[in-house]
Amino acid sequence: MKSFILVVLVIILAGNLLAQEKMQDVVYLKNERIVQGAIVEVIPNTSIEIRKRDGEIYELTPLFVKRTLLLPISFSEQEEKKEEFVPKTYVSGGAIFYKDKSEEVDKRYGWIHGARGSVAKDFSKNLRGEVGLSLLNDEGDIEGANGKSKLDIKTISCLGYYVEPSKNGDTAWYIGAGLVITQLKESGTAFYFGEKHEESISGKSSGFKIVLGVEIGRNDKSIGYTQISGLSVSGDFDLEMTLLEFGFRYDLSKK
Repeated sequence: MKSFILVVLVIILAGNLLAQEKMQDVVYLKNERIVQGAIVEVIPNTSIEIRKRDGEIYELTPLFVKRTLLLPISFSEQEEKKEEFVPKTYVSGGAIFYKDKSEEVDKRYGWIHGARGSVAKDFSKNLRGEVGLSLLNDEGDIEGANGKSKLDIKTISCLGYYVEPSKNGDTAWYIGAGLVITQLKESGTAFYFGEKHEESISGKSSGFKIVLGVEIGRNDKSIGYTQISGLSVSGDFDLEMTLLEFGFRYDLSKK
C-alpha cells in the first residue's frame, strides 16, 4: 500500500513539474536561423505569424521554413545558444550597364554594356569580402569620318561589404567600398580624304568604388541581386562611372 501511494505521489509530482514547464514554438529556417515564440496564425502556403516573448509579431514565409517544434523554453534557449555563425562562399555573375557623362562618348556608344563575375565570402553575419572582374565593351561610329571605334574597359576590384539581412533572412540590403584597378583601350578606324587612319589609346588607372544593392531569395542556393555602383579612377586616364548591375549569386555552402 505504501509503495502504491509512493508511485502515485511520484506521478502527480512529475505531472506538476511538466505542467509548470512553459512551452513555446520553435521555428527553424532554411538559412539556419531560429525564431522562438507562439504561433498565432497560419495561412497555408502564404504566411506564418509567430509572437515572440517581447510581444513582437514576426511573419515568416512557409517556403523558407525547415521545421517547427513545440519545446520547453529552457530547452529552446539551449538550442539557440548552440547556434553558431556558418561562413558562406558565393560565386556571382551578372550584366552591367554604363552610360558615360561625356556627351561625345555617349553619342558614340550610348549604353555601354558588359559582364561581371566575382567570388565573395562572409566573415560574419554582417561583413563580407569580395574580389571581382568586370568587362565592358562596345562599338560605335566616328561621326563625320565614316569610321568605327571600339571601347574595352577591364576592372579588377577588391571590396568589403556591410550586409543587413531582413528579419526572415530572405532579403538583405548591403553597402560596400573598396579599391579598383581599371584598364581602358579605345581603338578606331577612320577615313579622311579617301585614306585609312588607325589610332588607339590605352592605359591603366586606379581608384575606388562604392556599391549599394539588395539581395532577394537568400534562403535558396541562387540569390538574385541588383546594385548600383560608382567608380572613380585616375592615372593614365581619369574616369568616373555609374554602373547598374543585375545578376545572381550561387551559395556554394548550401547542400
